[in-house]
Amino acid sequence: MAGTSKSDQPMSLFGPLRPILIPCDLAMDPEELGRALAAWRYRLSRDEIQLLECVACGMTNGEIANRLDVAEENTIKNRLSTVFRKLGVSNRVQAATIAMTYGFGGQTALPRRPNE
Repeated sequence: MAGTSKSDQPMSLFGPLRPILIPCDLAMDPEELGRALAAWRYRLSRDEIQLLECVACGMTNGEIANRLDVAEENTIKNRLSTVFRKLGVSNRVQAATIAMTYGFGGQTALPRRPNE
């Protein structure tokens, strides 16, 4: 376009991080976009997003450990502490609220198992 500079063009939200945040084999849907945005905004890993989704679904530490094939509930507790710190929250309800704000989690959809 004539007269349009690079600064006038919309910037890609994901840029070079897109392949990391959104694998090619996933169909883009609102929940996937929400996960990617939350990961980008709060610098969460894919595992941390999955953990946050479990919290938003109302799962206990024991249920999360079973779902994610983690042997110790203390591992989940430690990982949740890291996620809470990154989110700037102090409890599960606040973390779940952030997940819901980004459109994922809740009682309607359980997170995929690691190998699904």
